[in-house]
Amino acid sequence: MTQPAKEEGGNRFFVQQIEQSAEGSRVSSSVEITEIAGVKGAVVGYRADPPAEGQESNLTLFFDILPLDGEVTDTYELFIAPNTPYRFGPASN
Repeated sequence: MTQPAKEEGGNRFFVQQIEQSAEGSRVSSSVEITEIAGVKGAVVGYRADPPAEGQESNLTLFFDILPLDGEVTDTYELFIAPNTPYRFGPASN
C-alpha cells in the first residue's frame, strides 16, 4: 500500500506475485486495486483469509476502513483468483 505525499491523493494498493529463482526474486504480475483510492476513509488494517482446500491460488483480503465522518470501521473485501477479474467492495457479512 502506498499513499501520495498529499493527503487528498488517497491510498493506492497493489497485489504482486513474486517468483523466486536461483538468480533472485522478481515481480511476475502486479495489479492495482484502483477502487481503494475512491474509498472515503482511512485504511486502518487489512488481513488475509486462508484459502479453501483446493483453492490455494486464490486470495481473499479484508480491509478495515475508518470513514472520514465515522467512528466505527467498515469492512471491505477483495477476492483475487487466477484468470478472473478481481472483486472489491463492501463485505457481504
